[in-house]
Amino acid sequence: MAVCSLGIFFGFLTALGTLTSLVVCNEESELISDLFKRYNKNIRPAVHPEDKVQVMIKLTLTNLISL
Repeated sequence: MAVCSLGIFFGFLTALGTLTSLVVCNEESELISDLFKRYNKNIRPAVHPEDKVQVMIKLTLTNLISL
């Protein structure tokens, strides 16, 4: 009896997690489409033509051998 109810509980948690991830994915897609709705990649992100655009890049090294 306890094993059966435990299986039902974990099945419910799995279904809930799947539904939650679908909702988050959908909200993320909506946010990205809303943020980039009027984005034009051909326009420089500067107020004046002589302004410099500072770009920062960060790198992270990952050890994949442990996988």
